[in-house]
Amino acid sequence: MKEYLISVIIPTRNRQLYAKAAVRQIISISDKIEVIVHDNSDDESLRDSLKDLMDLSQLKYVFIKERISAVDNYNYAAEMATGEYFIAIGDDDCLLPSVIECALWMKRNNIDAIKPNKDIKYWWPDISDRNYKVRQGYLSCGLFSNNYRISNPMNGVLKLLDQGGQDYLNLDLVNSYHGLVKTDRMREVKKLTGRFYGGCSPDIYSAVCLSMLPNMKVVTIDVPISIPGICAKSTSSASGKGKHIGKLEDAPHFIGMKDRYNWNSIVPRIYSVETIWAECFLHALNDLNRQDLYKKFRRDKLYKAIIKNNPSNREQILKIIGKEADMNVVQILFMDISRTINRVITIGKRIVDRAAKRRYGSSPCRDIQEAETCILNLMIENNCLDLWNELI
Repeated sequence: MKEYLISVIIPTRNRQLYAKAAVRQIISISDKIEVIVHDNSDDESLRDSLKDLMDLSQLKYVFIKERISAVDNYNYAAEMATGEYFIAIGDDDCLLPSVIECALWMKRNNIDAIKPNKDIKYWWPDISDRNYKVRQGYLSCGLFSNNYRISNPMNGVLKLLDQGGQDYLNLDLVNSYHGLVKTDRMREVKKLTGRFYGGCSPDIYSAVCLSMLPNMKVVTIDVPISIPGICAKSTSSASGKGKHIGKLEDAPHFIGMKDRYNWNSIVPRIYSVETIWAECFLHALNDLNRQDLYKKFRRDKLYKAIIKNNPSNREQILKIIGKEADMNVVQILFMDISRTINRVITIGKRIVDRAAKRRYGSSPCRDIQEAETCILNLMIENNCLDLWNELI
């Protein structure tokens, strides 16, 4: 049996066009890469489109017709990995040849994981809406220095606690999704938790679990090893269109789960990017028996992130937070909102005051009062005052 340097898993469902291109591109890089495709599509058309590659030992293709969750799709694919190093990507992504050099560098220096620069993206030609106006394929790429630094992933976990589970991609966490990790360290996670991936979002769960393993030697490198893709069916595209907000029961993350999902009570029962990240982070801590870290979790920052990032749903969000959150956190949130409103009123006064001085050479009190009245009327028209009264 051939030994592979890298195993790349591609869990996929009903995105055959992109997955086909991803598989062919990765296989063309090197025969040192094992490509594992776990297909949960409604039909086997992906298998048909890869028929000429099926005899290659480096391609492992499995089709499962029964609907399973995205997390299970990742777990089944990860079980099949035999390479020394492991990376997971989406079916609309691809790898760069630099992944081989990176793995060999890790091997020479006994590095457990690397976190690469991801300032590179590919927009597929089917992205064309008000947020992503792309008629042809488009590659965006930042600048890379080729520098590296040793990271402490536990610092990333502590920072994530302080940020209410938000913006984990910008922290010093170990990523198996678009990051390269020793496969043996992935197996340590399974030994501890019973699975490679868990919660309702596989990437953040894996990042937290890997980051909390003892003696993880992690290096952040300022060079990419893969290209994340954005297509019309991708979650990145849905997020850009504002579709990642709504009732928790409608979240696609739970489709195909065999058992009822136990949602952490610390997180508001709202479907949004912010709540999915936070809940999955806490889910990982729970599976690692680190509930002692819950006390460091900043719920107020989670609430603020939900409100700030979903302005069109603020009334619904605030009502749910007001019902579910403990009063200490709500008081903090209300005080922060009050300070913001006071700043808005103050700024409004100043604007009118300056305009009046330019026009009349003085500052009539009537204009300032009108400015404040106008702002308060806008608040009342949007039911903001009643909502804040409910919260306190």
